[in-house]
Amino acid sequence: MRAALLIALAGCIDVAPAFTCKLDSQCGSGGVCEASGNCAVSDATCGTGGYRYDASAGSRAGICVLADQVQQVQLTFAGATNRSDSSCAKGSRDVSFEITLPSAQTLAVDTPDAATGLAIYPGACPGTSGTDTYCAAGVCPGAAYNHGATQLDAGTYCIVVEQTEATMTATLRVFTVAAPAILPTRASPVTGISTCGRTNDAPAASCISGAIASSLPFLVLRCPSSNQLVLQAAATPESTFHADLALSLFDPIANAQVAGACDDNTGVDGTETLPSTRVSSPGPYWLYIDNKASAPGQCGKIDLTYSLQ
Repeated sequence: MRAALLIALAGCIDVAPAFTCKLDSQCGSGGVCEASGNCAVSDATCGTGGYRYDASAGSRAGICVLADQVQQVQLTFAGATNRSDSSCAKGSRDVSFEITLPSAQTLAVDTPDAATGLAIYPGACPGTSGTDTYCAAGVCPGAAYNHGATQLDAGTYCIVVEQTEATMTATLRVFTVAAPAILPTRASPVTGISTCGRTNDAPAASCISGAIASSLPFLVLRCPSSNQLVLQAAATPESTFHADLALSLFDPIANAQVAGACDDNTGVDGTETLPSTRVSSPGPYWLYIDNKASAPGQCGKIDLTYSLQ
């Protein structure tokens, strides 16, 4: 299922009266009827598994609908105009993205290239009404790099990337996950988090055997620099927590686990510690706490301590 992430690309396109569909069969060969009621066709330039609204979609024609989870899309500001000024940067050109979240999510966006502003607005694009709920500009010292992460309720939001130069290009990365928290950049304990009632919505730690019952993901962000990210974390379950426990540091861009640590034994679990791990790519990363349990009652609260350098 796609998360209805809509990218308004620069350039001109003839806008026809919108055709409203209800079934995929109304959208021609290979077409799909999106949740908006407009037809879209598969387009690899909109990311892996992405689609683009066709000419029958009216004002939405030419907009990308990206697949859910991690996406990486190349942008150009040639032909873009100034439709929205964010609170942290006011570029003369911007490209808008619209995302509809079916449930509360942690949304992470980053532009490793020369973007000067990155803002998130409530409601549909172009996001000119109201104020942005999140804005990041120059958050990485000495680098033309922006990234941000925020927890959003279910609903529609507009992401605006701003730039002053028409010749510039940028790469937008989008990550969504049903995460409970964004890990603070400074080490501090996170206490009382619970695996109860959660499902396994994350890649399981590779070192634990058997099915994972639930997972708690935390987002770790870092800036690109010569310094490496060093992460060490320990998860300690409460005394009544009878289930196997695992920690996994996951790189969503490479779609691979960077490091893992597991207590794959029966009985009461003790503290599980992820070894001090260095990574050199800019990130972001997901830190997962995996819980293997054979019964729904085998869950409980966990205290997480960590060190970021």
